Order: sequence, then structure tokens, then C-alpha cells
Amino acid sequence: MPKLLIFLFVILIPAQTSAQDGSVESLLARVIAAHGGAENLQKTRFAVQSGKIFSHRRGETVGRVTRTLGGPENFLIEISYPEEPTEIRHLAGAKALRDGAEASGPLADAMRLQAARIALPYLLVSRRSDFRSTGMEEGKGLAGGRVHYLELDLADSLTLRVGVDEATGLIASTRGRMSMQGQHMDFTTAYSDHREFDGVVLATRENQFAMGRPIGRTEIEQVLFPDKVPAVFFAP
Repeated sequence: MPKLLIFLFVILIPAQTSAQDGSVESLLARVIAAHGGAENLQKTRFAVQSGKIFSHRRGETVGRVTRTLGGPENFLIEISYPEEPTEIRHLAGAKALRDGAEASGPLADAMRLQAARIALPYLLVSRRSDFRSTGMEEGKGLAGGRVHYLELDLADSLTLRVGVDEATGLIASTRGRMSMQGQHMDFTTAYSDHREFDGVVLATRENQFAMGRPIGRTEIEQVLFPDKVPAVFFAP
């Protein structure tokens, strides 16, 4: 009897792992299809998004934002509000800058999380095998239904969690997490108003939170997918 139990234990372990891997792959396939399909998502490696931005500390003052992505490792965001200097956050490979000054530590990591969030459609296909399932939650879907969570490691201390709406397969939320000495800092975005841009379905309304507190929102008006973004654009 003990030998039989050991045999059953051994043969069941691969089967359970395979089933779990299959469920992740099935969910990813559904997410990719909902956002335009793998071929369309490949072109999101290079993207220019522009629209309005609102900061809670500025009330309903309307700002403008342009986000340029040259792959997950190259990112530039320009934010301007009336009668204020334009803020420029700049990620060029391992180097991060804010308004021309080198950024490090949590500020640089926050920029890397933001770049990964904007690059998520591309990451869904380019790092498809690296996502893992981290459970489900009721009431967090686009219409209040269930979400399935997928998670991707970006670095030793950085992870991106993706909330997938069960009813539609669309991305309902993301959570970028920085971990430092056992402490966590979370940046969450809730998505809505998904629209199609050149075959790619993206949310055009983003509500942003830091450590659970609302900090602002972004309303995307235009999205372009150039064949390439010149490297000089990201030169520090």
C-alpha cells in the first residue's frame, strides 16, 4: 500500500502542474484575442499615446500627456499643465531621469513599473510563458464581475499584476508593486472605456491609485503604432 500511494503521488504531480499551466495559457490566449490578437499586439512594442491628464491635487485642471514607448526598456512621458513647466520622465535602458536629473531607487522603479504597464499589450505576447496565475476576486471586473489575476516578474523587487475581466477577457486593472525590505508599495490602475486603435483594443480611461489612494486619471485620445521610434529619442 505505501508503494502504491507513492506511485499515485508521483504521477499526479505532473498532471496537476500541467492543468494549472494549461489554465494560464488558456486565459492568456483569451486576453490576447480580446485585445486584438497576437499579430496586432506585436506592433505595440512601439507606441505613442496622447490625451488628457488630471491630478487630484489640481482639482479638475486639465493637463496634457504624451507617452512614447520604444520597447519595455525605453519610455518617455511628458506631462504639462497650464502655467507650469513640462515634466519629463525618461527611461533609457538601465538609466532613469526626471527633468534631466538622474533618478534612482523608488523613483526609478516607479518609472519602470509605469513603462511596463504601458508596454503590457506587447509583454502579453513577448513574455507569454513568464506569466503565472495568482487567483481570482469577485466584484472587481469591468461590470462588477469576477477577475482572474496574472502576475509577471519585472525585476527582483518589481512585479506587475494584471486583473482580467472574466466576462470579456479585457484587462480591468493592473498593480505595479515595489518590494523593499519586506515592505510593499503598490501603484494600481483601473481601466475602462476600451476602444480599438489600428486593430488593437486598449482602455482609454485610466484611474490611478498609489497605496490605495486615488491620485488622478488619464484619458487617452490618440494612439499611434510607428514602425520604429528613433533611438535618439530616448538618449539620456
